[in-house]
Amino acid sequence: KTQKMTTFDVETHLYQLLKRYDLKNRIALTGDIYLGNDRPQDSYKEDIVLQCLEYHFPKDRKPTMQELATTGVGQIIIYVPDIYVYQGVEGARYVSARYRLRFIVQEVITAIRASWQADPPHLMILDQKLRPLPEIRQHAVTITVGL
Repeated sequence: KTQKMTTFDVETHLYQLLKRYDLKNRIALTGDIYLGNDRPQDSYKEDIVLQCLEYHFPKDRKPTMQELATTGVGQIIIYVPDIYVYQGVEGARYVSARYRLRFIVQEVITAIRASWQADPPHLMILDQKLRPLPEIRQHAVTITVGL
């Protein structure tokens, strides 16, 4: 039976994966890559946050083979500031920088897929969500991965 990973193992593995892929330079990230809750509250830059999640098996059914093989769960949160645009008679407002966000997400997924050729643990993408954060004028994509 495979041993469960600790919080530090999960976050370190995700960080090393993105570092090995040279993601920050490859996409010209304006911010940084942070572990846990280390991202500054007032950051207005493109940042990536790596966190470990508590993993629970579903209680209403038997776990799948993929769930049984999961030794840890992490999330990669990608923050991108909204852009200020003029929209004619509507005036100016902040909107999602969707193309930039999409590009960064695609590069993170490419890094995850490239890691499959390296030594285990291998990442499985379990979920993706887009969240508007109007209070800080940013949008964030959360990619949940199983290790």
